[in-house]
Amino acid sequence: MSKYLVIKWISLLAFGLFFCVSCQSREQNLISSLETLVSDVEKNKSEFTEKDWELTDKQMVQQLSEYKELRANFTDEERTRIDQLVGKYAGFRVKNAVNDFTHALQDFGEQFKGMLNEITDTTHK
Repeated sequence: MSKYLVIKWISLLAFGLFFCVSCQSREQNLISSLETLVSDVEKNKSEFTEKDWELTDKQMVQQLSEYKELRANFTDEERTRIDQLVGKYAGFRVKNAVNDFTHALQDFGEQFKGMLNEITDTTHK
C-alpha cells in the first residue's frame, strides 16, 4: 500500500469519526440546549434584569415548541429529564416573581408610611 493511500484512509477515517461524534440528533441538541439554558439561568439569575428574563423566556418558548414537535421521538428518560429542566426553570421564574412582589410590598409600605406622615402632619397644621 502506498504512503499516499495510507494517508488518504487515515484522513477519511478521522473525518468520519469527527462527523459521527459531532452529529447529535435534534433530540440530543434540544436536551443539551435546555441544560445549558437552565444552567446559565441558575448561575446568573441574581443579576438578571427584566430584559434578561424576557430573552430567556423567549428561548424557553422556542425550546418547548421544538419539544412538542419532537416529543414522540424521546425516550421516557429523556422526557423526564426535559420535564425536570422545564420545572426547574419555572421554579426560577416563580421565585423571581415572589421576590419582585416582596420588594413591591416593601416599597408600598414605605410609601404608605410617608403618606400617613403627610396626612397627620397636614391635619395638625
